[in-house]
Amino acid sequence: MSADHVAIVGAGASGTIQALHLLDEGVARVTLIERERVPGRGTAYGTRQSEHLLNVTARRMIVWPDEPDHFARWWAERHGGARDDYAPRMQFGDYLSEQLERSRDRIRVVKGAAVDIRRGDGEVVTVEHGRG
Repeated sequence: MSADHVAIVGAGASGTIQALHLLDEGVARVTLIERERVPGRGTAYGTRQSEHLLNVTARRMIVWPDEPDHFARWWAERHGGARDDYAPRMQFGDYLSEQLERSRDRIRVVKGAAVDIRRGDGEVVTVEHGRG
């Protein structure tokens, strides 16, 4: 892919993973637009309750198809977890936040609600700040 810049509305787990994959595929820069939550976490992984566990084992939480055990290894190194453990959801959120941080030079996070997309010389996303 040779796009110079892509904007993604929603910086939860799905938006963050998509941004990371776009960078991996050659997109120069990504803007994540998020109105409510901490990027990389969303509702599913934003909990701080350790008893809220993933629905699948750590080895099945695949962010990088070329490295399917990446999260399981991270979980083992940082927290001593086994690949067949059901890790706390907040730990997967921490992992995604760390993956996002590694690409901070190419990912910009904008806080606000996307309210319009207009075509012109490329597409332009209008963000309304202070809502949400």
